[in-house]
Amino acid sequence: MLTEKHFDMWIELLRNGKFRQTIGQLKTPQGAYCPLGLLAEHVLNIHIDQSGTFATMKKGDELGKMSAFPADLIKHSEQEEINKWNDNDALSFKEIAELLERNRTKYVRDRKEKY
Repeated sequence: MLTEKHFDMWIELLRNGKFRQTIGQLKTPQGAYCPLGLLAEHVLNIHIDQSGTFATMKKGDELGKMSAFPADLIKHSEQEEINKWNDNDALSFKEIAELLERNRTKYVRDRKEKY
């Protein structure tokens, strides 16, 4: 689950109108993002590679490829839900931010939990 700080940063990015939205990939070569792509690059500092479909996370001196966020960060079912809102339902970033906030407890780690 995300920290409150990370979640709030993500919501702000979705609402600020500075980013173009895309479907079907985390990021386009032209710099448009899906909601999870924004979270990856601009909140969690996870690099998105040239294909726009896989993120790389630095672990020590190695880059590890991953096709989805780790389930302890965002459950796979929740990632699929966010992708559905973006890709299938064609919701705007602002509409997705509203849904995320309504379901905040699904995404935000309890303050007592450790990393």
